[in-house]
Formats: sequence, C-alpha cells, structure tokens
Amino acid sequence: MIDVLGYAPIAATAFAVPQFLPQILKLRATHDTVGVSWSWATLTSLNNAAWIAYFALARYWTALVPSSSATLLAGTLATMLTFRGQAKLRPSVLISTWAAMLITAGGVAGRSGLGTLLTAAFILQVAPSLWTSYRTARPTGISSGNLDTRPRRALLLDDLRPARVRSSADHSRRHRSHRQRAHARPDPPD
Repeated sequence: MIDVLGYAPIAATAFAVPQFLPQILKLRATHDTVGVSWSWATLTSLNNAAWIAYFALARYWTALVPSSSATLLAGTLATMLTFRGQAKLRPSVLISTWAAMLITAGGVAGRSGLGTLLTAAFILQVAPSLWTSYRTARPTGISSGNLDTRPRRALLLDDLRPARVRSSADHSRRHRSHRQRAHARPDPPD
C-alpha cells in the first residue's frame, strides 16, 4: 500500500508556492508595500528555515522540499520589503530574539525542543499580517492572487476596527453597525 502521507510534502509545496509568487510579482511590478507585513515575511522565512533543521534531524527528507521553497520565497519577499524601507528596529529585535530562542531550543533539547517552539510559531508568524491588515484602511499592496481583500477583510476585521478605518467607506456595502434597520432592503449580493 502506498503511504498517502508521504505525498503530503509535495501537496504542501503546491500550496506554498502560489502563496508567495503573486505577492512577489506584484511587489516587483508596483513597489506598493501598503498592507504587506515585513515581519510576517521574515518570520515565515525564519520559521521555515527552522522546520528544515527539524525535518533534517527527523530524517524526513521529502518534507525539506516545502520548507525550503517557503524559506526561499518568504525570504525573497522579506528582502524586497527590506529594500523598500519596511524593516523596522523593534520587529527586527523581536525576530532576532525568536531566532535565538529557536537555536537555543534546538541546541539544548534537540528535535523535541525545536518542534515544541515551532508548534507555537504559527501564532507568532500570523500575528504580524493580521495586525498590519487591521491597521491598514486600504491594503493596496496585497496581491489579489493571495487574498481578495474586500470580502474577507470586511467580514473578519471590520467588527474589530475603530469606525475611522472600517472598510465600509471603501465599499458600496455599509458596515452592519451603520446599516438601516430591518425594514430597509437587504444588501445586494457581492
């Protein structure tokens, strides 16, 4: 019987590459960084580099393919954002501290220590992009290949935003707190 899980890294690569390429191409073409998180790209590259070490220690060679591609592509995006002035001192210090923690965990506790930190890494990795999207009224730098910002941003983040940065001004649909009462006609479908 063929081990289906053995093909999981190939599927992960197929999903990882389309995640980054549209953003890299848009940034290269437009130089628009609004809404794109340098911290996210840097943490993604760093965490995937740590996954390379973890998979090498576990001798799980096929898993090196998606980790390597994500490290390279996120690193490319982080480098492009750095050259466009998006790197800041405070996030750089925090990311360097995280890198030191990963190295220490791997050196002291080996694969299990590294794996434990990498399990928590997803939260650290996603938080900067969520925060950047939350603080950006119109994230024009985000590639439409990565995310159609209108429906998801409106649904996920508008309830959390202060009224001055809600996307309702950007769209024909009004935010639910500004809508007319139930006797009004329903919103047209998007």
